[in-house]
Amino acid sequence: MNEPKKLGRPPRQNSTDEATDLVTTDAPQTTGAKIVRKGDMVFRHDLFELEEAIGKKNLTPYAKNVKIEEVPHRHFFHSHDTRRGKKLTQTFEKQGHFHKVDVTYHKDGTISAICGPPLREQVITDENGDVTGVEVVPVKFRDKTKRMDIIDNHTHECVYMGSQEMSINGNKARNNQTAKEIATLLKGDLV
Repeated sequence: MNEPKKLGRPPRQNSTDEATDLVTTDAPQTTGAKIVRKGDMVFRHDLFELEEAIGKKNLTPYAKNVKIEEVPHRHFFHSHDTRRGKKLTQTFEKQGHFHKVDVTYHKDGTISAICGPPLREQVITDENGDVTGVEVVPVKFRDKTKRMDIIDNHTHECVYMGSQEMSINGNKARNNQTAKEIATLLKGDLV
């Protein structure tokens, strides 16, 4: 007698996505009191503060001669996007520029980061003036009267602020709970 055919796919095995350092699973798992839901992604989020540094800012962007002012500022760098779990490699833009950050995990358990020079996105156009793309370029200002470029090459010292293990569904649940608490406060139920 023939055995009945089993329908469907075989169960998926746990897999690691090396590009984003994420672990995905289709089976519920528990570790102590922590519950990882089916299909959830768990990742390590590291936070760095890029200490104050002096950057250059053009106060007259459309004039022939530039007027450069030195402006102190700082950035923060997150190793992962906390909403989607995607690995990040640069700071968010501030004062018209961002920095690439290279994070190193040492064998002794310590972590360090190196900040690169300021970069910005520049729109690429063809001969008709139509936008064809965007490229990342160093920050520089063209002084047309002196016929020279003024280059901003400041960097920041990176200070490690901390790490935490996060999950996509866990973040959504926390955000929903926070939204409910705020709505309750706005209604005046809690004083």
